[in-house]
Amino acid sequence: MRRELTTWSNAREAVQITCLHRLHRRRILLIGFVVGTILVGINQSTVLASGHFGWVLWVKIVADYATPTIVSTLGVLAGTRKPGSNMA
Repeated sequence: MRRELTTWSNAREAVQITCLHRLHRRRILLIGFVVGTILVGINQSTVLASGHFGWVLWVKIVADYATPTIVSTLGVLAGTRKPGSNMA
């Protein structure tokens, strides 16, 4: 039986918590997808409706999805850090 990490105190454990823990990974990706889709709709709807697809638009769309994914990852890390851990 594999022991699942529930808290972390170093970078290796932080990666395991966010990438390998199924529940956390699923929530992070779900939040990134839902909130990212809303952000794309808010921020890029007029450009998408006009049909002007350039590389700048794709960079903005990636940023719209990356932002909530990063924020939810940081939320998981903040909520699962071991007390007294010296990682900031």
